[in-house]
Amino acid sequence: MENVFIENPEQGGWLIEVSADELIQDSHVETPELDADYALVVSPVMSGPYPPIINGTSSADIGKEYDFTFTTTDPTGEDIYYYVTWVTINRRLDRSLRIRGDSYIITCLV
Repeated sequence: MENVFIENPEQGGWLIEVSADELIQDSHVETPELDADYALVVSPVMSGPYPPIINGTSSADIGKEYDFTFTTTDPTGEDIYYYVTWVTINRRLDRSLRIRGDSYIITCLV
């Protein structure tokens, strides 16, 4: 068998058992058992970036600037794009983010 794809796998731990009905050749003649070498690769399919972690203050003084750091990664290594709307009493900031690497800092004037 070459590939097995599970369409909607359940979350959590999995037990994977490998067995063979017939072995054509003993891979390790130095042992008394009938042995076979094989390779098993199990990998998840990730559909998008992980949700960002946003670090910054939760309260602010009017007229001061504050930095907010957006940290995230994409399991496939692609650039990540977010659209952020920051609204205060007197201002609105719309910003498109392109995150290369793992973080991006936005400076906002409150």
